[in-house]
Amino acid sequence: AILMMTNSPFIIKLHATFNGSSTLYFLLEPAMGGELYATYNRRGFHGSERHAKYYVAGVVFAFEHLHERHIIYRDLKPENLLFTDKGHLKVTDMGLAKFVIGKTYTCCGTPDYFAPELIASTGHTNAVDWWMLGILLFELLSGHPPF
Repeated sequence: AILMMTNSPFIIKLHATFNGSSTLYFLLEPAMGGELYATYNRRGFHGSERHAKYYVAGVVFAFEHLHERHIIYRDLKPENLLFTDKGHLKVTDMGLAKFVIGKTYTCCGTPDYFAPELIASTGHTNAVDWWMLGILLFELLSGHPPF
């Protein structure tokens, strides 16, 4: 349902859904360039400010689009960023994304990327996405998460 609320060149598009006998299928926009994680490791991009700025900017545009619609993403990591065959970055995997006005209290995501309020269980807003973006930037520049 979250993907149906989005229309951004920086977020993977949902083309259709199909009901199987016991499974729901999603037909998504192809992103044949693979994961940002694999690309960074294969090409040795860690430490490249130029690449990091470009890819982080794409995530900023995706987050602005989501947050304008009151959607918190909550699962940013290099494995959830895919490339199209033309090298454009797409945010994917909306499984933990949530429509929220105010705060939400479910602790979810990838522990290396947790914001302090997730760990403290005090409730969180879309600010956790910006924290996760800072962690991603650190990882792209250093080759490892900060914590």
